[in-house]
Amino acid sequence: MIFENYYCTFDNSFPEDFIEDIKKEGLAAKKEKASVGTLDRIENTKKRKSEISWLNNTLIYDHTNPKVHEANKVGKWNFQWDWNETPQFTQYGKNDFYGWHVDGDTNPYLDGHHKGKMRKLSSILLLSEPGKDFEGGEFEIDFDSCGGKGKKIVKELKKGTFIVFPSFVKHRVRPVTKGIRHSLVLWHLGYPWK
Repeated sequence: MIFENYYCTFDNSFPEDFIEDIKKEGLAAKKEKASVGTLDRIENTKKRKSEISWLNNTLIYDHTNPKVHEANKVGKWNFQWDWNETPQFTQYGKNDFYGWHVDGDTNPYLDGHHKGKMRKLSSILLLSEPGKDFEGGEFEIDFDSCGGKGKKIVKELKKGTFIVFPSFVKHRVRPVTKGIRHSLVLWHLGYPWK
């Protein structure tokens, strides 16, 4: 699909205490090694290296969903979506990364709360300050994968930046070279396109 916009960002759109509360909750939660794949999660350190935890906090949606709806409208995507997956807290240490990938799968989920739905939109809230908490770890989108021209690094994300994009857009997190990068990742689901 060719779109006019491939991402939408919001800067300083969440209260500082909300960001810090998520970070504290994520740091306190049980960590696991990150895996790849939406249906069959497998560990692949050549594709992705980081630690994650799952946050069972529905209050997160009260803050993020209005921005996702706004991005869906402003971005002119107008995707049908009505469900969220469990929020993922991600911690990237030195040399951690996530190579080129898409978040969406061509098939809907087969069971659970997500049955019959698929990822339509993805969003990331950066919880750390580049240059202060970490270096490297840039977020990058591959516009060639979605009809655009050339690769482009999205404007520098700052602590509190919230970025929303279609889940089929190829993207990556470059290796962290110093410090620790924390982020909150969300996926917003709807019924398959017809």
